[in-house]
Amino acid sequence: MAPSRTETATRISAGTGTRSGAARGARLGRPPAMTPKQIQHARDLLSRPKNTVTSIAKLLGVSHNTIYKYVPELKGGGRTGLAEAEPVPTLPGPAEPAE
Repeated sequence: MAPSRTETATRISAGTGTRSGAARGARLGRPPAMTPKQIQHARDLLSRPKNTVTSIAKLLGVSHNTIYKYVPELKGGGRTGLAEAEPVPTLPGPAEPAE
């Protein structure tokens, strides 16, 4: 059965709206689960061995699968993959006394 006039008009209208929204730079679809700030926070927390992926996920209000999605270095080598991807900043040691 062929689509009715109403169905055809709705499809044309929806397609036009989608294209014009994309031309304006509107983001289509579901919003990201984590912001760039949250991703960086998760990476910082993961650099500490006592923190687990699950505990970080609970803190940020996402699932542990979401952490693995947004921090792909964890998939390959776990925390060692994360350590290789980003060097952890260290504090300078105590100053040597001048003689």
